[in-house]
Amino acid sequence: MHRILFTAILIFYSLYPDLVQGQDVKTLESSVSKTKTFHLQNENITCKVVIQDNRLEGDSLIGNSVWLSSNGSSPFILCTDAGFGLQFTWTDWQAPKKLVNADNPVIFDKTDLEMTGHRFRKLGNGGAEVEIAFRGTNNPLLVKVTYHLDPGTFFFKRKIAVSDTTFGYHFLEKIFGLQCRISGYGQSGIRTASKIFEERSTTGKPLQPASGGSFFQDPVSILKSGDFGQPAAFTFQQTGAFFGLEYPASENSAKSENTYQAMVECSQEFGRKIGKEEVETDWTVEALVPSLNVKDWFYRYVDEIRVAPAKPYTLYNSWYASVRLNIPKYRPTM
Repeated sequence: MHRILFTAILIFYSLYPDLVQGQDVKTLESSVSKTKTFHLQNENITCKVVIQDNRLEGDSLIGNSVWLSSNGSSPFILCTDAGFGLQFTWTDWQAPKKLVNADNPVIFDKTDLEMTGHRFRKLGNGGAEVEIAFRGTNNPLLVKVTYHLDPGTFFFKRKIAVSDTTFGYHFLEKIFGLQCRISGYGQSGIRTASKIFEERSTTGKPLQPASGGSFFQDPVSILKSGDFGQPAAFTFQQTGAFFGLEYPASENSAKSENTYQAMVECSQEFGRKIGKEEVETDWTVEALVPSLNVKDWFYRYVDEIRVAPAKPYTLYNSWYASVRLNIPKYRPTM
C-alpha cells in the first residue's frame, strides 16, 4: 500500500511540477508611442516599470487577485514614482545644478538621467531581472537600475549602480536606493475613481490605465517610520507594505505627505571616489502584504532571505570559561 502511494506521488510530481513548485518568473515588455513598460510576474505579484520619454516615470507592485483573495483582501496595486538619489561632493569648479563654484553637496535624481537601453536576465532559480541603463543629461555619470523578482515571493528588489565616465575624483557620499512617493489603489478604498492610472511624476496627469474596474485610492497610514537598520512599514484599507535597504547600516524612513501619499527614503553611505568601475547599492526591498498583519509577513520575508534555517544549534564557546582573559581594567578619568 505504501509503495503504491509513493509511486502515485512520484507520478503526480512528474506530471504536474508547476503545482508543487514555484513557476518561473515571466517577463514582458511593451511600447506605445513614447511609453515603454517592463513586467516581471510570478504567482503572487507583478512588478511593472514605466519609462516615459526615456525617463524613469514610476513602478508598481500589482497583487494577483487570487492570491489577495485567498488572504482575505480585495485587488490592490502599490504605486511609487521610482525615485532615487545620488549624493556627491563635486570636486570640479562648479557642480551641475549649482550656480556658485564649490557649492556642495549635489544630488542627482532620475530627472537628470535618460535611458540608453535595457535587458532581461533569466536566473537559475527561475527568477528574472530587468536591468535599465541610463546616462546623465547634465553630468558624466552612467547609472544602472536593476529590478529583481523571484518565484513565489510577495516582494521585488531593486538596486542602483553608478560610475563616472570622465573625471574619477568626485566623492560619492551616499546613494538613496529609494527616495520616492508611494500610494495605494484598491477596491476597498474610499476615494472614488473609475480606473487606476499611473501618473507622470512631473505633471500628475494620467499616463496610461494600469488596470480596469472600479479602483479607489486608499488612505495610507504609517505603521513603522523606519530607523537605522530598520524597515519602514505602512497599512492601507485591507493591505500593507514595507520597504527597506538590505544593509545593516542603512537609513530607512517614512513620512506622511497627505491622506493618500507618503514619502519613503532608503539610503546607504559610501564615502569614496568613483571612476569607471561601478559602485552599487545593496538590494532595496519593496513588499506588498495581503493583510494588515505586516509584521508577520515581514518575518516571512526574513525567512525567505536567510542564508541558513533559523533553528537551535550548539555554540562551543567554553574557552571563555576555561581560559582567563588578561583584559586590562581602566579607571574612568575626568
